[in-house]
Amino acid sequence: MKKRLNDWIDSLSWDWVVSRQRYFATPIPVWECPNGHSVVANEEQCYVDPLIDQPPVAECPVCHERLKGSEEVFDTWMDSSISPLFNSFYARDEKLFSKLYPMSLRPQGQDIIRTWAHYSLLRGNLLTNRNPWKSIMVDGNIMAPDGRPMHASWGNIIDPAILLEKYGADAFRYFTASCSPGEDTAFRERDLVRGQRLVNKIYNLVAFLEHYKGKQTGKAELKPVDHWILRELDRTLEQVDQAMKNYEFDHALRTVETFIWHQVADNYIEIIKHRIEDASTFENIYRILLSSIVLISPIFPFIAEDSYQRVFREREGKKSIFDLQFPAKVPFDENAAIDGETTVEAISKLRDLKVKEKISLSETISEVSIVASSKIQIDEEDVKGTIRAGKISYEKGKIDERIASIKLAPELYSILREKAENFILMIKENPSLLDGETIDYEGKEIKSSYVTLTKTYSVEGRAVNCGNGFCVSITK
Repeated sequence: MKKRLNDWIDSLSWDWVVSRQRYFATPIPVWECPNGHSVVANEEQCYVDPLIDQPPVAECPVCHERLKGSEEVFDTWMDSSISPLFNSFYARDEKLFSKLYPMSLRPQGQDIIRTWAHYSLLRGNLLTNRNPWKSIMVDGNIMAPDGRPMHASWGNIIDPAILLEKYGADAFRYFTASCSPGEDTAFRERDLVRGQRLVNKIYNLVAFLEHYKGKQTGKAELKPVDHWILRELDRTLEQVDQAMKNYEFDHALRTVETFIWHQVADNYIEIIKHRIEDASTFENIYRILLSSIVLISPIFPFIAEDSYQRVFREREGKKSIFDLQFPAKVPFDENAAIDGETTVEAISKLRDLKVKEKISLSETISEVSIVASSKIQIDEEDVKGTIRAGKISYEKGKIDERIASIKLAPELYSILREKAENFILMIKENPSLLDGETIDYEGKEIKSSYVTLTKTYSVEGRAVNCGNGFCVSITK
């Protein structure tokens, strides 16, 4: 955005015209004589309308001709440019002005960079020798289904009141926060649906915590998966903090959403359900969920505040979630976190395998087998408790790998045409070609991302699911 402003300034090849020939606007306090000389109003005269008020002198001081008030007015952005000065009490309360100016942030649209932003910078520097703000955040337009920016005068707007009634304010804020700064964003109602689902997910996670509150009977040491989720929280805190400082709210939202939905809900909660009545486990998920709703509160203020009042306020002591500080980092053991990550991956592969074998996730199985070249470090109790397995065995064995399918992106068929089948055969014979970013095929550079390779694995005829350096199988 700064480059866009500088490019516009550098492109000016004539004087910057700040006057307009309109009826309604701020009059330019100037009187002119027939010979082109002009007289400007005294400072104590302002505000003045030269078509009504008398000039500060009786005649032109140069040629002594009669003076006539200018009929031109200021460009409207000359008026708007005073907003940072007016809002910080310039020339009215110097003590307050010294605290408020320059302002921390100017949020505005990209279509008025060369007008509101430029005029404000000019005016602020001319009067104070300083920029009127420390940072400027530029938003794009919301694009209507007809491909144009939404404008009431064009009749292509969508009434936000209807969307608020249907999806709620938090879901609507989800959409607005997902818009990248400085870029136009097409309005898609499915984004509000996604936001509403995330709100419901947060509600259910907090309800889970509320259900088990006060039911803890013992306290054990934190387990590897607990250290893993603390490490993921640590990474999330760093990324969100940096994104917020850079006004990259879309990146902050995606980071928190991924943490809450995939790491907490899909994995951690499912793994600790069998030991939630342990005090250390409860304390850990308490910290994780409290940190999560604090992180999401600027975007989801309503579900965050509701969650805080229901579960966290009594213990935290603050009146509102917005009285809390940014979450502090919680120490974790890196080696334990690595073992926890392997445990999470093994459980994920085993759950996928149960679904594939049409075994209910709640159904007990007799044995889990882990095939690897060397024994991997996992938390067996968490694996057995989550998968509902009787025992875990380790074995060394040959993993049979077979290509199940090779699919090409539609645009690749238009490039390869009749040679597509030969290309697929080449990939089947040498799958390692996909390890690079591109594939050289008869003088053409083909992106590897255009090719989807699906493999199946087995060990001595048993169906397995493979992770990073290991495979798992189950026995009913």
